[in-house]
Amino acid sequence: MKTYKLLSIIALTIVVVIVSCKDDYLDVPVNGTLTPETFYQTDGDANAAVMAAYDILTWNNNSWGWCAPVFVKTLPSDDGTCGGAAANDQPDYNSIDKYTFDSSNSKIEGLWSLAYYGIYRCNLVINNVEADSDVKRRVIAEALALRAFYYMDIAAFFGGGPLLTEIPDNPDEYNQARVAPSTMYAQIEADLTAAIADLPVKSAYADSEKFRMAKGTAQALLGKAKLYQGDYAGATQAFNEVINSGEYALAPDFASVFRAEGEFGSGSLLEAVFTSDVGYNWGTNPWDLGQDERTWEANMHIQLMGPREGDFGNTENGIVEGWGFNYPTTDLADAFDAAGDAVRKAATLMSEADYNAAGGDVAGNSYDYEGYVRLKYGTYPSESNEVSVPQNYGTNWRLLRYADVLLMAAEAAAFSGDEGTAQDLINQVRARVELEPITASGDALVTALQTERRLELAFEGHRFIDLVRWDIAENVLADDGFEAKHKLFPVPADEIVRAPALDQNPGW
Repeated sequence: MKTYKLLSIIALTIVVVIVSCKDDYLDVPVNGTLTPETFYQTDGDANAAVMAAYDILTWNNNSWGWCAPVFVKTLPSDDGTCGGAAANDQPDYNSIDKYTFDSSNSKIEGLWSLAYYGIYRCNLVINNVEADSDVKRRVIAEALALRAFYYMDIAAFFGGGPLLTEIPDNPDEYNQARVAPSTMYAQIEADLTAAIADLPVKSAYADSEKFRMAKGTAQALLGKAKLYQGDYAGATQAFNEVINSGEYALAPDFASVFRAEGEFGSGSLLEAVFTSDVGYNWGTNPWDLGQDERTWEANMHIQLMGPREGDFGNTENGIVEGWGFNYPTTDLADAFDAAGDAVRKAATLMSEADYNAAGGDVAGNSYDYEGYVRLKYGTYPSESNEVSVPQNYGTNWRLLRYADVLLMAAEAAAFSGDEGTAQDLINQVRARVELEPITASGDALVTALQTERRLELAFEGHRFIDLVRWDIAENVLADDGFEAKHKLFPVPADEIVRAPALDQNPGW
């Protein structure tokens, strides 16, 4: 499964070489080059091209420095602090956490640009692969679903952007104005609807191909797009297709979902795939590296988010030291306690007292540390390549899970007035972690749903956008510096310089 990622280098070799001379007989093809006319012909070509579109999901170390979309989406929430050595350690991450960022923030630019890199690579597949075989039809469907996934980040976090569905003939055509979110969501829905028709179900994929878009993944994304627009009936219909398919189930052990043994488990709908089998090269341009040493193949952000080395000694409690980013907040720990949620709390974070009791030793006062370390996506040695360097973590980001689908379906039901269905769906998630069923109704049901999503999905990049779309961010995050303008990230300033047709979001 993870070796497929290396095939994406093929898609980077597509080069158009033009040799011009006065005499036609001197115009000869250059051997060893690939063009759009000679590539995309075989099933293997199509597969290699779509691998390049998947690969963007793992570009967490890129031209914008360390930029993991999951972390960028998590930082503005109330679940964790930025951390690091000090406020000037990764300052653009810190400024997102503290709401002091502006349109020059490199991490926000990374979120925008990675989405458009992914969209570009999806467009290469969609526009160049002919649907003349079963494999190619499936590959096109995968690219359509991936394009929808990337566009959803632009629609939700930036309020829309340029809508590109074809490859422009010249660079000037990239200078396009933003479309309204409704227009972008219409394209997202169209892409997902088309993809659903040609995608196989998850169980039809071999174990080595579980990373691919499946029918249920596209249906869940379609439901999510409709939910975000307030189309609760449409969302319910899409989510029910996933729930009734029999393809997915909640894994019995919550903690195992986020460990190596939980990769592509029964509740997995989409993951960003990393491997610990490659080296990490400091200070080296990733484009200059060979296939077995490209820096973005390992998930270095797991190392980034481990307890700060030097401040946490004698780590004999299962996790090892890292660089001290993404500490849990006291507010999150208190939320687990208030809900009586011992199972998910124990799998998500650990108090200083428990850390020391388990063999650790808190030796210092780490920046942004509030008395808790994170265990979800933790620095577990078994997830790294022990014979290489500790930042070679193979931990996958879980981008879409069945529990998320159940809770989004519950939200659609609650806001449609179907409280019984909403309660049942929430209680399925609660039963897995040994919590009593809820019977709340009205506003109390909505509050229970919001709490359930926070505790189930902490540190997975959903909390901030949930608060924004529920229109409660200004209340929940007021003490953190949140203002109305923060409901949308600013369009990156460099993008507006390159494409003056873009307009900026209000307040930026």
